[in-house]
Amino acid sequence: MLLSFRGTISAFTILMFVSIVQLLYLAFYPSTFATQLNRQQYQQDIQFFVDVIKQRSAFAVLSPQDLQRIETESQKLTRSASKQTSAAALEQQLQQLISKLNDPAASVSLISSTQTAVTLPLALRFDGEHWHAFSNKKKLLAEDLPYLTHIDGIPMNRWVKAAQVYLANPLKQSAQAQTDWLQHITKLRQDIGLAANKKVVLTLSNGEVSEQHTLTLAHESSDTGGLQPFTASTPSHSIANSEHHLLRFEDELDSATIKQLSHLLAQKELYSQQESRSPLTLDIRAIKSPQPQLMALLQSHFGQANQSTSIGLLRYKRFATSRAEHIANQYFSIAELSFFEQSRLLNHGFNNALNQNSALSDFLVRQHQSSPNSAEISQQKLTLLIDSSCELECEWIALASLNWPNVELIGETTRGSLSPRYYATLPNSGIQLQFSQGIVYSPSGQLISGIGLAPAMQLNHLAFEDEQVVALIAAQKLTRSLAPLKGTVAIATLEKR
Repeated sequence: MLLSFRGTISAFTILMFVSIVQLLYLAFYPSTFATQLNRQQYQQDIQFFVDVIKQRSAFAVLSPQDLQRIETESQKLTRSASKQTSAAALEQQLQQLISKLNDPAASVSLISSTQTAVTLPLALRFDGEHWHAFSNKKKLLAEDLPYLTHIDGIPMNRWVKAAQVYLANPLKQSAQAQTDWLQHITKLRQDIGLAANKKVVLTLSNGEVSEQHTLTLAHESSDTGGLQPFTASTPSHSIANSEHHLLRFEDELDSATIKQLSHLLAQKELYSQQESRSPLTLDIRAIKSPQPQLMALLQSHFGQANQSTSIGLLRYKRFATSRAEHIANQYFSIAELSFFEQSRLLNHGFNNALNQNSALSDFLVRQHQSSPNSAEISQQKLTLLIDSSCELECEWIALASLNWPNVELIGETTRGSLSPRYYATLPNSGIQLQFSQGIVYSPSGQLISGIGLAPAMQLNHLAFEDEQVVALIAAQKLTRSLAPLKGTVAIATLEKR
């Protein structure tokens, strides 16, 4: 049956009206994710989880055996699916699964307005031998009992082992990463086999006398998922006393902060010949987004003049619609470098003519360019504080500093997570997933992703929060029998590619 002209226009108008109504509904009444999943929804989310990792994860290419382990475990989960599974239970299962990818950037988090996580109502710190429990005011819960030995009657080393299940291999020995997961008391209790409880019993000791303290668990905002650094104090740009200069940076640095740092660097330059003056110390752990002004300022003071230097090289995971400009605009092809720079990188194995069928892209370079007005290398010293919460731009700054002769990395091995991230949301549960889209190498050919950068001098987890950290570093240097080594890749013997 053929419609008349008027009938065709009427049908088209009705279809347009229905489409507009549907769009308005989606705009103002977005679909909610299920908190309880049936068997089909549960299996669909797991399959989506595995598929997106296979398609987009660079670490799945770097270590195929780890991807195989994830596929095997996911198949076991889908076969054993029950009629109803909570989204929170699926999140916990996927957290353990994604740790097998050994990607320090990989995490899953359940974003749901109907659920709030409960965490320990204290800040944990590790001094290399003992755990310490601090209140929100950065004071010990009991000044005369500084050591935390048990939680709910279970020794701390058992809790640490439970937390390590959720960590990628490069992070399992990191005190900072362990601290992040020890806060998830509810999940760890389930793994250990303890019943849920709104309170927690802490056992504090001084080595001779022990005492138990009972506290109520704290509620965490529902939108704070993932492996985020937990610190007792929020880093802020502040200067300590004139003898020991310490600046703690936030993620976003405004022009006033850069100006303050520039002034301090100029001031330190005047006193660089005085041995009694301690180096300027910058806590860069909280910096995540690109900071071109900070990078340029540090390069102009500590790098060599008129020298274009490659900081690192990136390879991203190829997929059907992948393009280099979708990754980040600070990376460009090796072909755009000068002949001598290309030759230098070629000697270290960065040859884009090889492995054209690889699942990873050609090598892309990230560089920094020193100021043409830079003088000779400054004699002033600079210390950068790092630990496993140092990732993204923080780690790029640390990697660049390896070319600066008077800059030293101090603290804990960095996270090994420099590449751009890929984000996805599971369709039924709404669980958010993130992981690395690429892998990064140093210009010397060493793999950085998943390994990190080792400091020239180790600093225990507890010392980071001490405002006298500069004095502690100076005192530790006096006791060292060997001269400090330049910061290096954490595991230098690992196969390059």
